[in-house]
Amino acid sequence: MPYERIDVVYHPESLVHALVEYVDGSVKAQLAEPDMRLPIQYALLWDRAPSAAPRFDWTADRTLHFGEIEKARYPCFSVVLETARSGNLAAMIGLSAADEVAVERFLRGEIPFTDIASLLRQGAEIGARQGRSKEPELDEIVAIDAVVRAALAKMPAVA
Repeated sequence: MPYERIDVVYHPESLVHALVEYVDGSVKAQLAEPDMRLPIQYALLWDRAPSAAPRFDWTADRTLHFGEIEKARYPCFSVVLETARSGNLAAMIGLSAADEVAVERFLRGEIPFTDIASLLRQGAEIGARQGRSKEPELDEIVAIDAVVRAALAKMPAVA
């Protein structure tokens, strides 16, 4: 499905993990407790395996809120969306590697939280430059990942 047909909304309760709107205007939702184990398992295995994730409590008094994502407040969102829309798989590999490096560096206190988006963008750019083919094989994926990780591991903090 083209990215132009996908919308993303902010949902602070983290209960709705996916919504599909049909041509008639009806909507189906995938709901789970705010725990990513079940949505990830569902994406990988469909409904073929039991989950250790907590069951959805239908008796809880809940209100669902949705809104537009404030791009200025969530700069990582724009970086991810731009990279995905580019269609450049090497850039996406770089972004994925950068995400892990940025989070690790933040958790170790090496960079401020506000540097994460910059590292993501740099990782995507480095990955894009490393890409040799439109659809990289495993060895190229591993190589791009390693180059991005090495470059970002020693990059000084932006702020």
